Amino acid sequence: MSEALSPAADSSCLNCGTPLAGAYCHVCGQRADTERITNRRLWGQVFEAFTDLDRGFLYTLKVLTVAPGRAIKDYLAGHRAPMYNPFRFYILVAAVTLIALSLLDVDFVKAGRELNQSLAGPDQRPEAIQLQEKVNRWTQENLQTLQLLALPLIAFGTWFAFRKRLGYNYAEMLVLQCYTSGYSSLAMAVLVPFLGLTSNPMLAYSAVGLIVSLLLSLRFMVQLEGGWSLGVVWRTALALLAYILLYLVLIFVASTVAVIVALSTRG
Repeated sequence: MSEALSPAADSSCLNCGTPLAGAYCHVCGQRADTERITNRRLWGQVFEAFTDLDRGFLYTLKVLTVAPGRAIKDYLAGHRAPMYNPFRFYILVAAVTLIALSLLDVDFVKAGRELNQSLAGPDQRPEAIQLQEKVNRWTQENLQTLQLLALPLIAFGTWFAFRKRLGYNYAEMLVLQCYTSGYSSLAMAVLVPFLGLTSNPMLAYSAVGLIVSLLLSLRFMVQLEGGWSLGVVWRTALALLAYILLYLVLIFVASTVAVIVALSTRG
């Protein structure tokens, strides 16, 4: 039995029924030579999506490494076919980063306790310590959700800082941050094994992550603006600062609500 799903006798698109006149349907974009899904075909598509240097994930990674500003500017201008979908890119990289973090086997509660003791000293009230540990535990259990919620926050910070200079709207800044933050997360995933060798991996990850995010965001924004300037530097720093503040507020509000709900449920 043939594995090809041949078009109808009138050579119509198998998806929408439009008469075909080329390799792709001009209405829905589906390929004309659609084949039956098999294990070989499926894994071939997955492999192609990640290794095709002319389009897809690896191509996107390549252009974001070589010329990120031009790649994003072209995407926002409509040249989108070769690029991997920005939201899929961010979600995929976020998943890779979380897997890398899980390999560190970091106990956020213990690491947070050690950090609090070094900052606040031994005189901290037991109630405050218990609350902080509950917040750290909730943060560890909801890292994936927090990472996804962080995206619109950094996009807002970037839009606020560059809205007049670049002229992009918030939705376009969201796309920009999918690529920028995703690339930064991938860089951190590569560094995770080395950070695991430090005495406090969580502190090292936070500090190095902040530096990597600043440097890579600065490189992306410099290329988008067409060159270095003091305005690009301080606006990039402002965008990152706004994101950090909003992110801390998000964690505090969400974790506090979660702790209150948990305590009231027990009562």
